[in-house]
Amino acid sequence: MTTLAIISKGKDEEVRVTLEQFRGRQRIDVRTWFRGEDGKMHPTKQGCFIRPRHLPEFCAGLNKALHALSEKRRAW
Repeated sequence: MTTLAIISKGKDEEVRVTLEQFRGRQRIDVRTWFRGEDGKMHPTKQGCFIRPRHLPEFCAGLNKALHALSEKRRAW
């Protein structure tokens, strides 16, 4: 597993974007992680896997969201 990004959601929670190998195929995992009683970070069921072939569409959707939010901020 290769961690590509970590987005903090507070002291004990974060979203991680990782590149993983599963059954011989690569996939991108976007998942919430939490700090357990042992002090280590553990994955939750909250998240999704993205196949590499769907990554361009996923990124396009995120770019549209970013653009829409930027437009709203200008209106404020």
